[in-house]
Amino acid sequence: MTQTQSAKAPKGDDVPAKPAKKEQAKVQSQCPPVSGGVIDHATQSGQVVLDVRSQDRAFVSLQNPGKKPVTIKCLPKKQMIDVPGVGQVPTPEMSLTFDAGQSAIMGPFAAPYIGAAGTVTLDVVDGNVNLALILLRQKP
Repeated sequence: MTQTQSAKAPKGDDVPAKPAKKEQAKVQSQCPPVSGGVIDHATQSGQVVLDVRSQDRAFVSLQNPGKKPVTIKCLPKKQMIDVPGVGQVPTPEMSLTFDAGQSAIMGPFAAPYIGAAGTVTLDVVDGNVNLALILLRQKP
């Protein structure tokens, strides 16, 4: 084997496949550009009402600073939802329980959980959480 042969890249299964440039451009064009921000960072307990505005994709970053597990429930604004081919069914409960010192993310919030004023209501059960609302907005 010569020195120039050993410097060549391996062939076959040893080489990771690179997507074609045309494929990369196609994938990027399907992902709308977004801008984001973090607002409403605070320690909360009980019911918390968050403004999520309908044009945003909202997530809530949660951290449990306490010494016991905390449960967060997202209260539905619509009690029943339409499922094509099935009819009306109860809105499923959206809840999350996490241990002391742990972090979690909840969202995005579907239409049955967003009220007419563009708000989501979270119920913090048995404790308090550090909460930050994260909004992702499509750029015009």
